[in-house]
Amino acid sequence: MTRSNGPGQTAGLRHRLNPASPLPPQKVIITVVENKVQLIDIICAELVNKELCGHHKLVITGKDSKPVEVAKDICRERLDLETFHEETDVIMVLQMARLAQSGVRSISVMSVFVLLMPYYADLRLTCNLTMKAPDGY
Repeated sequence: MTRSNGPGQTAGLRHRLNPASPLPPQKVIITVVENKVQLIDIICAELVNKELCGHHKLVITGKDSKPVEVAKDICRERLDLETFHEETDVIMVLQMARLAQSGVRSISVMSVFVLLMPYYADLRLTCNLTMKAPDGY
């Protein structure tokens, strides 16, 4: 979503995606902004409806400036993690840092982990920070 004016972003077919439709080829998804936006929206909506076990919490960041936290059967906006930045890499680091500074003791990031490490040292964080691959990887 953040690189809508990048090269190759306008070429390709636009699709109307929904959770039941088969996905078009990967190249069609990643080269057409509208397709990526739809796919991200679908993934976020499915994650919001996911039931979590135990004490785990899942923070889902989509196109809205306020991420959503899912814990067991409770879903709430995380106003404390709101950001208006456009770059996913920056949003991810800001949210991780805010969570860690708020006292969270363990964070798992489902994204590009290496980008977070300099901030972990710079902020002198002491929480456990691990990277876990999403299911199926």
